[in-house]
Amino acid sequence: MDRPTIGLAMIAGGPSFAEGGKGPELLDGCLASVRPFVDQIVLVDTGTHGAAQAVGGKHGAEVYPFTWVDDFSKARNESFKHLRTEFA
Repeated sequence: MDRPTIGLAMIAGGPSFAEGGKGPELLDGCLASVRPFVDQIVLVDTGTHGAAQAVGGKHGAEVYPFTWVDDFSKARNESFKHLRTEFA
């Protein structure tokens, strides 16, 4: 029996990704901790100044740019539309 596939959909952005912020370091630790357990990582970049692409690429994440429109649900739905796994 094949095991079901699981994906992680994340949104990254905000002040912690400004120069000198801890956003990239925290994102790296988060992705490293989940990578062994998921088949796909989708990362929606709402303003990380390139950090999502650099850090996400290191962990095999698919990174999609998304302009923040002050609506979490739109960013969340954008991340979900890229998942191809059976479970999120």
